[in-house]
Amino acid sequence: MPTKEAFDYLEAFEINGEHTEFVVQKFTNKTLVIVSQFKKIGNFYAVKNQVFSDPSMLAGRSTQIFDIRQKFGASSIDIEGAIRYLMNFIDCSQEVLFSLSLKNPEEIDKDTMDKIKDVLIQIPVLRK
Repeated sequence: MPTKEAFDYLEAFEINGEHTEFVVQKFTNKTLVIVSQFKKIGNFYAVKNQVFSDPSMLAGRSTQIFDIRQKFGASSIDIEGAIRYLMNFIDCSQEVLFSLSLKNPEEIDKDTMDKIKDVLIQIPVLRK
């Protein structure tokens, strides 16, 4: 009998010289996204994508609004902002449990987030 992989996606990359693990699992009503440089979970944020459409906008473009709530671990406005940025590139209508744990908090900048984003957009279950 063939065995099923433990997660939908599990892979590691070097981000700014640090071993960075990416884990994704899609459940019936939630999606789990873990990005960690510690080989463990450091925090959890629950993210709900509240999409709305403003009929007065040209071409009826939709805007994404994220409700982010810290559920586990240390709270950080920088991590919350980074997750908010990364969520713009994830196609997920259900709640996302997001863990972002980086060894160097001062590296929470656009360059680092773009490197993480470049990995996330390649993960099939998260593609837009």
